[in-house]
Amino acid sequence: MTQLPDRSDRRLVVAIALWIAAIAMASMFDRAIAVWVHNSGLQAWMDAHDGVAQALKTPGLYYFTLAVVLVVTLVHPLGWRAGGFMLLATLVSGLNGLIKWMVGRTRPFKLSLYDSAGHARAAPFVLAPFRGGLRGIVHEMNLSFPSGHAALAFATAAALAMLWPRSRWRWVAYVVAAIVAFERVAENAHWLSDTVGAAALGVGGVYLIHWLLMRLLPAGVTGKASHDPAA
Repeated sequence: MTQLPDRSDRRLVVAIALWIAAIAMASMFDRAIAVWVHNSGLQAWMDAHDGVAQALKTPGLYYFTLAVVLVVTLVHPLGWRAGGFMLLATLVSGLNGLIKWMVGRTRPFKLSLYDSAGHARAAPFVLAPFRGGLRGIVHEMNLSFPSGHAALAFATAAALAMLWPRSRWRWVAYVVAAIVAFERVAENAHWLSDTVGAAALGVGGVYLIHWLLMRLLPAGVTGKASHDPAA
């Protein structure tokens, strides 16, 4: 008799399906939002107020995450184990650079994407996979899918939520990550679906690291031999 998948396997399949659906739905609005941001003056405002833009995306920078890791190490009951988990979990978001190169999606209104009248156009589905060859992994610019800032911000939020699963304040971290994603779209540095894909990468990476650690370490991440993140 065929063995049914356990509940965790089913939840994983459902989660992946939901993330794919979310990215696909967001992509339907990519062009419209990028054009609105460009024409409404929001992009110009963000460019003129660089300090605001930099502040809003700071939680998507790794030195910010490192500061959070230090605080977590000092205040969490598990100490260095909690900090080490968070450090490993957020490093997974660094895969965004490789994925960008593999997908080859150009940022809104960048490079030589112009219409017949010479105006820059939003072309979210113009892709050039592996742009620049192997050298492009490091040196290629203006690649957008997924957003690196948003991926790290959501990974940081997911790790904090996993370390404090019962805290009412864990959702604040997700709000901060959403603000980072908003800034990347408002600056027209990314399409909307770039940030949704980044959230999937960040959150999914944290759960992947947790799953691996629970199987590789005798005491797991939480100090208990359990597969429940909230244990």
